[in-house]
Amino acid sequence: GPSGWCLYLRPLGPVFDGLLVLQSLSIFVLMLLLLFHC
Repeated sequence: GPSGWCLYLRPLGPVFDGLLVLQSLSIFVLMLLLLFHC
């Protein structure tokens, strides 16, 4: 997102964005699994 980190991580660019998307997706899936498991 448009925050201060983008200025520091500009060289990583797409790789870092992909990691953020994967991390948020994995957290979302984990929350769904916990909800359906309980």
